[in-house]
Amino acid sequence: KAIPQVEEEMRERALGNPKSGVARFLSVERFGMVWVCPDRNAEVGELGEPPGPPVLEGPESKEFGTSSVQRDLFYDHSTLVENVIDPSHVPFAHHGVQGNRKRGAPIPLEVVKEHEKGGFILKGMAEIDFRSPCQIGYRLEFGSSGDRKASDAKKTKKIVYLWSYLVPTSPGRSRLIAFFSVNFARGLTSRVPRFLDHIHRNDVLDGDMVFLHKQERVVNARAHAGIDVLDAFVMPAKADTGVVRWRRWFRNNRLRWLGEGTVKYAPDGIVEMPEEIRDSRVLLDRKTSHADICASCSLVLRRIEKLKKVVFWVLAGMALAAALAPLTAAAKAGLGVGAVAVLVAREVMLEIERRMTYTGYDHATR
Repeated sequence: KAIPQVEEEMRERALGNPKSGVARFLSVERFGMVWVCPDRNAEVGELGEPPGPPVLEGPESKEFGTSSVQRDLFYDHSTLVENVIDPSHVPFAHHGVQGNRKRGAPIPLEVVKEHEKGGFILKGMAEIDFRSPCQIGYRLEFGSSGDRKASDAKKTKKIVYLWSYLVPTSPGRSRLIAFFSVNFARGLTSRVPRFLDHIHRNDVLDGDMVFLHKQERVVNARAHAGIDVLDAFVMPAKADTGVVRWRRWFRNNRLRWLGEGTVKYAPDGIVEMPEEIRDSRVLLDRKTSHADICASCSLVLRRIEKLKKVVFWVLAGMALAAALAPLTAAAKAGLGVGAVAVLVAREVMLEIERRMTYTGYDHATR
C-alpha cells in the first residue's frame, strides 16, 4: 500500500484504514494488449513474470509479419467457438470473399492430441489447436517462402498462423480478437495500412453474422427444451470433429464455465438470449462493433469527417473563382480539371467511409 500525497504523521493511520486498500491483480502486456489475471492470490512465476497468455508462435516471432483485428459480434461465445473451429463453413458462409461455394469438399480432421487443461489439436487441411475455453490457433503450410532472411528450417515452407481469442462479453454477444501471421511477404504485411486490412477482415466477419445470430436462437430454444445440440443436429462428417468435441466439452463444463464465479453469466448453464435483431444494418454496423474500438479505424473516420469540410470549401472556392474571377480559358480549364480531381478524391474518401461503417452482405449476389 502507498498513498504518496498523505502527510507523514497521517500515513500510518491512513494505510491502516481498510477503505484505503484496493485489490491487486497481476498484469502483463502481450500482443499489444494488457492481460489481467483475475486471481487475487496469483504470484509471479519463476522467471519473475506474472501469469499471462501462452506464447504464440507467429505473433511473437521476428520471422513473421503479423496483423490483428478485433470486433464485437452479435452472437454468443459458444457459437463463435463453433464457427471458428469449423473450417468447412468457409466456402459457403464466406463465398466471394474468402471462399467459393463450388469448391466445398470433405475436410477429414482427426484429434491427434488432448490438452491436459482442456482442449485438443486437430490435424487435416491444417493444424487446429483449441485450448478451452476461448483460444483457437490455425497453422497452415504450403509451397516455398522464398524468403532469404528466413532460417533454413522454415525457408522451404510458407507458414500461416491464425490465432483467435474468443471472448464472452454478455449473453448472446462476444468479441473476436485475432492475429494473422505469415513468414512470407512480410514487407507487404507491414506496409498495408491497418484500416485497409481491417476492411477486408470485416468483409469476412460480415459473411456469417446474420445467420449465426438467428441460428443460435434455434439451438438455444432447444437447449431450454432439454434437447442437447449434439442430439438435435446430425454431424456425420470428419470435418465436424472439432464442432462435436467442442460441444461435448461445453455440455460437460458449461455450468462451471457460465454459472459459477462472481458474474453469473448463465446460472443454470443455459444462456438467456437477448431479443433477436432483425435489422441487418444493426447486425452489420462496423462502426460501433469495430471502428469505435479500433485506434486506427476511428482515427481514419475522424480525419474523413474533417476532410469532408475541407472538400466542401475547396469546391465552393473553385466555383466562386470560376464565376467571378477574370480567368483565361486555360485557367478555367485547369480549374475544371482540379475540381474533377477533388470530386474523384471525395468519392474515394466516401467509399472508404462506407466500407468502414456499413456495406451489407448479400450471399445471392456474391
